[in-house]
Amino acid sequence: MNCPSLSIISTDIRSVLPKLYTIHGLLYTSSPGVVALTRTWLTSAVCNSELIPCFTNYCLFRADRNTKRGGGVLLAARKSLCPNILDIDTNIETMWISIAQTHPLCVIGVCYKPPDTCDTFIQALHDELSHTSNNFSSSRVILLGYFTTQVLIGIL
Repeated sequence: MNCPSLSIISTDIRSVLPKLYTIHGLLYTSSPGVVALTRTWLTSAVCNSELIPCFTNYCLFRADRNTKRGGGVLLAARKSLCPNILDIDTNIETMWISIAQTHPLCVIGVCYKPPDTCDTFIQALHDELSHTSNNFSSSRVILLGYFTTQVLIGIL
């Protein structure tokens, strides 16, 4: 299957659970291939089955923050796109997947930068992007997320 375009929705959701009805409506009307959410506020106490009615026909990938309230990222990709989670060692709130049903292969990441992050965040993000780009040099690499202006200035 050749997918010249891939529809993606990305938003800073600031707590998924109270917004499931809204997300369901958005997925129904837009039918995106990939959904990227930041600040999901999910923990390991929340099972994917609680989110599935909203994400029917999607594979869910989560990186929950369990040390304190807030944070967390989620990627949901249509099952028909054959998404796979990528094992990328990270010390920042990111998650990466590959989409097999695109040509070239598409690698999608989602990142959340908490406001209290130390100055090493920019370097860690740069290192992670470099690593991902080098390992998937013939792929399209897309990073989505919730960033502050200071982060973008530091990267540019």
